[in-house]
Amino acid sequence: MKIGIFGSPQTPESHWLDEEGQKRKHDVVRFSIDEIAFKVKNDEFKIISQYDFSTFDIFLVRGMCRTYFVNKIPFDKSTESLLFLRYVSDILNKPIVDERLTKSTMILSKMATALNLSREKLPQPNTLQFTGKAQVLKEVDDFPYPVIIKNPAGRKGENMYKIDTKEDLIKFLEEMPEQLPFLFQEYLPTDGDIRVLVIGYDTIIGAMKRHLVPGDFRANISRGADAEEFKLTDEVIDIAKKAAMVTRTEFAGVDLIESKGKYYVIEVNRTPQFKGFHKYTGVDPSPFIFDYLEKKVENQK
Repeated sequence: MKIGIFGSPQTPESHWLDEEGQKRKHDVVRFSIDEIAFKVKNDEFKIISQYDFSTFDIFLVRGMCRTYFVNKIPFDKSTESLLFLRYVSDILNKPIVDERLTKSTMILSKMATALNLSREKLPQPNTLQFTGKAQVLKEVDDFPYPVIIKNPAGRKGENMYKIDTKEDLIKFLEEMPEQLPFLFQEYLPTDGDIRVLVIGYDTIIGAMKRHLVPGDFRANISRGADAEEFKLTDEVIDIAKKAAMVTRTEFAGVDLIESKGKYYVIEVNRTPQFKGFHKYTGVDPSPFIFDYLEKKVENQK
């Protein structure tokens, strides 16, 4: 079987997946959107690449390469990534994990995740997202301080802030652009978060508990958080499976917190990294992922 690992080709996780594929005698190709161009000639749409993608059996998406800057001007490569995946799915008729990337218009946003979670009434923090600074200023008196401010497309705890008072929020807003790109979420006291890995919507790979970074409100391993294996409960398993299913995330990193005796879904990650997960749980997700890829290809025949 020939498998394409698309995006983030040089991460440890991509290398581990490559090694697992080689153990199973598969041909694994790691590549990114930077190796692809598009062309229309004589009314025919074509992909320009060193690879013949028609010879691949399946594609596993590991990164979308969202935003880059040229002379401080932002450009979003996720559009090109989605275009490539749509071509692979619709023209070449190849299966893709995550399949939702080609089934409909894709919205890479935490608020889009919140919309999907609400369909199953899954518990999540109260959240507001505004399109402009003026809207926020009208609501500052009603915020339940402290409040967490996040970039709707943020990752690894980047561009996240904990604001304790109304005065601090007004000061924060003074430094922000008029078209405010942040969402506002109630702060829920907790001692860390739980990362559950789910493959194929209903297979639980395992879970770890990430403790808060000392002196911080975040629990990202990339920011220095410590972690340990988490003993799964039926409640956490049920929430994680439902979150993966309702968001149509085939390989999901479901993040939950426990606050005041209740579990809340904080985020559903579509391409979860698992270097830290492997370190703290001793479980390598690669075999689980390849079991699923092989089954998906077989079912499509």
